[in-house]
Amino acid sequence: MKYYLLLICLIAIVSCKSDKKENTPEVKTVEMEKETYKAAELEAKFKDNAVNEAYLGYIQVKTALVNSDVKETQKTASDLKEKLQEMEHSNRMGDIVMEMTKTEDLEVLRRQFQYLTEEMLKLTEAGLDSGQIYYQYCPMAFEGKGAYWLSNGKEILNPYFGDKMLKCGKVERVIE
Repeated sequence: MKYYLLLICLIAIVSCKSDKKENTPEVKTVEMEKETYKAAELEAKFKDNAVNEAYLGYIQVKTALVNSDVKETQKTASDLKEKLQEMEHSNRMGDIVMEMTKTEDLEVLRRQFQYLTEEMLKLTEAGLDSGQIYYQYCPMAFEGKGAYWLSNGKEILNPYFGDKMLKCGKVERVIE
């Protein structure tokens, strides 16, 4: 009788365990390719070719940050540093991009980009000859303090969050 009762308990335990396995959903991991974002074409014209080249370099840095690509951000910052050496009154911008070439921390790169934008805004406003540049704003950047950037087009591609919050922001004003 003891063996009969032990056999019934064993059958009950085994049958309960097998039910759990049948009801457990299968988990599959799917890796998606990361999209690479590109800047809109520049339709604005600048009075000075050096300012034009500096602005294009700035847009390359911004695009690398939109893509959250540290190595590309460092490379484009280094390229921008060379372009700035040909310009007068570019010491502050040169210092900022030099700092960007020295760090591999994406958040530090984005913080430096905020300062770079402040300086590039001055050049853009003073040097724009024709066309439009979009001054865009993300209220969520830097723990809700907000930050700005310049763009060739109206579409929001946020350099402060990349894919995490790509479309977060608005056109604050149009520089003409």
